[in-house]
Amino acid sequence: MAEIKKQYENRVNLTGVLKEFKVIHKDEAGADKIPMKIVNAIVETTEGEEHRVSMMAMKSYKDKKDPTKRVENKNYKAIETMEERYVSKEDVANGAEGNATVVNVFGSLEVNMYKDKNTGEVRENPQIVARNISENKNANPEDFGATFTLTVYVSSRGVRLTDAQGEETDQVKFKGFTVDYRGQAHPFEFSADDENGVASYFEDDVEVGSTMTLQGKIYNKYIVKEVVRQSENSIGKPIVDTKRETDRRILVIGGNVIEEDTPSHIDSKTAKEAMEKYEAAKVDIKSKEDKKEEVKKGITGVKKKTTAIDEDSLPF
Repeated sequence: MAEIKKQYENRVNLTGVLKEFKVIHKDEAGADKIPMKIVNAIVETTEGEEHRVSMMAMKSYKDKKDPTKRVENKNYKAIETMEERYVSKEDVANGAEGNATVVNVFGSLEVNMYKDKNTGEVRENPQIVARNISENKNANPEDFGATFTLTVYVSSRGVRLTDAQGEETDQVKFKGFTVDYRGQAHPFEFSADDENGVASYFEDDVEVGSTMTLQGKIYNKYIVKEVVRQSENSIGKPIVDTKRETDRRILVIGGNVIEEDTPSHIDSKTAKEAMEKYEAAKVDIKSKEDKKEEVKKGITGVKKKTTAIDEDSLPF
């Protein structure tokens, strides 16, 4: 009997202006050598705040009822629609007519692991992996932003943050991880503040090893500040320095504990195996030789390239 893989909740909703996007076309992917498209996009939610999004779709997939037949993949068609109709802010800057397209992104929050070519170390960054990208003609700027709902295994209690003077703030950070359809963990560092007692709960009351449904917002914002140099010996106009700060947070605003006897609970055995798979993936990435490949801008659709993908392991 085939192993039944659990699907834990991992939903991200993102609305914003399409700042830029690139589509890569691969002619032969998987054992059946099916065409595949990959889109990498940046969605801007407000000035200085943007989110990177990736989406991959094969042109068709095996019919679950009849593996001899193939079913057209709607996500592949969606990427084709992006190529044909969507306009980015980069396109407008380069002379395209009209306004940049406002999009809705529905997807999941995952860890993007890659090998740093300069240091050889494995980098781990949160990334939104899209299941669907669609145009939103009726969105208002107040609707822009990225929100999430995740099933999380809590792996640490909250640690209270301090400011530059050493004073405690209203923020805590804690660690936890999701588990994907392959049974692999995706660890994240979460933030919480004192609004509605969320920070205090994770600092004092949360049980390490518990499973929770967490909801919140994802921030990835650059903040530009002007700072006046303080000096008793200055003359004329004061010297002003421009400083760029980054606000990157996965902010939890609420949640609830999932009881052990419910299907969406992550038990200690599953959690241990999930982290082992994650660590194995890191070792695999670190051990790979660097590939020297020229990446061309824009849409590519003529290069013949075979990609080794286990089609049966794809979630679509």
